[in-house]
Amino acid sequence: MTQGLILWGRPQRLKPLARWPEAAVPDPALQGCAEQALTEQRVVEQPSPSGHLIAVPLCLHAKPCGAVALMLSERGAEGRQAAIRLLQWGLNWLELLLSRKALKAETAPLDPLHRLPLMLLQRLLAAGSCQAAADLLVSELAGQLGCQRVSLGLLQRGQVRVLALSHNINFDQRTQLMRQLSAAMAESLDQNDQLCYPQQGRDGLIRLAHQQLARLQGADWLLTLPLRDGRQAIGALTLERSAPLDSRQLEVVHYLGETVGRLLETRRLAEQSWSGRAWQAGRHWLKGLVGRGGWSRKLALLAVLALLLALAVYQAPYRVTADASIEGEISQVVVAAQEGFIAAAGARAGDRVEQGRLLATLDDRDLQLERLKWLSQREQYLKEYNGALASYDRAQISILKAQMEQAQAQIELIDQQLARSRLLAPIDGFIVEGDLSQSIGAPVERGQVLFEIAPLERYRVVLQVEERDVAAVAVGQSGQLRLASLPDQPLAFRVQRVVPVLTSADGRNYYRVEAELAAELDQLRPGMTGIGKIDIGQRRLGWLWFHRAADSARLWAWSTWQ
Repeated sequence: MTQGLILWGRPQRLKPLARWPEAAVPDPALQGCAEQALTEQRVVEQPSPSGHLIAVPLCLHAKPCGAVALMLSERGAEGRQAAIRLLQWGLNWLELLLSRKALKAETAPLDPLHRLPLMLLQRLLAAGSCQAAADLLVSELAGQLGCQRVSLGLLQRGQVRVLALSHNINFDQRTQLMRQLSAAMAESLDQNDQLCYPQQGRDGLIRLAHQQLARLQGADWLLTLPLRDGRQAIGALTLERSAPLDSRQLEVVHYLGETVGRLLETRRLAEQSWSGRAWQAGRHWLKGLVGRGGWSRKLALLAVLALLLALAVYQAPYRVTADASIEGEISQVVVAAQEGFIAAAGARAGDRVEQGRLLATLDDRDLQLERLKWLSQREQYLKEYNGALASYDRAQISILKAQMEQAQAQIELIDQQLARSRLLAPIDGFIVEGDLSQSIGAPVERGQVLFEIAPLERYRVVLQVEERDVAAVAVGQSGQLRLASLPDQPLAFRVQRVVPVLTSADGRNYYRVEAELAAELDQLRPGMTGIGKIDIGQRRLGWLWFHRAADSARLWAWSTWQ
């Protein structure tokens, strides 16, 4: 070997770490071969005028960190391969040595000043309250940084209140010192920047409160640092020393200012009552609403305000909705005039009938036999009556005449019963109830309703209004009806009667409201159902949406608490 070179660093930034011979100037070809081996991460062999060049990359923790290059005198291929193996074995020792040095550097003990933030954060997390954490922070900073006094203040409802003071646990907020410290902290928070006094350079910041505090308290150097919870300032930390902090101490103080603020704010919010948390959350929300940005929140608030204004001002029609049905204005029933059995049925429900049409007949065979009996009895009385006339028997004539009249009355009664056994339609209309076609031979009782007939014209609307809405309904109000069979054709009506009788159905209470149709349609049929809406008047939109819920809540509150 005529020359050797160890390079350290990344590609394009390699620096010589060692060379052999030490006094020799490295051959540029040798350095180029090392850079190629590091870049390509492989063993590089190449001839040169001065000898044969070999370069092997060097890795630390599986990452390329340098290269080793050798210049060999001319020798055969076997000799070069043996040199490459020896070089790779030697690099294992070098990589192990570098790894140990890196590990020692990583595990070297930290400077006590750099351990201060970690130690303080651990102790602050273990503190029992926000006040205890603040007292611990100012005391430790005063001791570790050699400060005459360290003060910590927090923002409360727009004003800075001193929470902790080093070397002093009990202090009065009304003293001049507390007012001066609060003014200095407020001066820093108002300008949203740290303030150092005496001023170092020209930064355009105001330090009047700091100047007054330093003059009255005899402090040579002051530093006020805002404490933040994210982007929001929650308080300030003021340090008073006889000499300025060095760069390392300032770095530690700035780090604490960025981390301790969030910890103290979290602890303070956790100790607040629910009213205090609500006030803080509302104040934060309003501050974000009034400040810059937050357009989505502002648009949402404007939308809510517009909705509330519309609910309070805009008026819309108030209508009571109810289930409705069509009934005939009048209806007639066909009843059984006497007991008997159904013999035939010529009509049923849904049929259109004319006045006098035969609807059904009752079995009249017993009546016919009874009529024949009384006819024969009357003929017998007539013969005896003629014999009594021939014999001039006045007493017998009177008796037979009375018996003949009795038989005639019985015959007339049976004729009326026979006529009533034929059930006829009393009016023109539709049969809305009654179907005897499936009851041939069934017995009927006297007065039993067999058919109900509604007229072809003169209908009325019957609405089932819920109990909580019936108080708003009055005679004379108008409305509209839409039937299930005619959904595209509204029918106007006017309320004629509110029946003061309560009925129950489906777990609800209803009142019957009768109304008159403004116009008749040929398509109307008794029994049609639909939805009716009664026009009550104009009401505010908010009342229309929430009056039912408000009434239910008012009734529940009255029944529960009063």
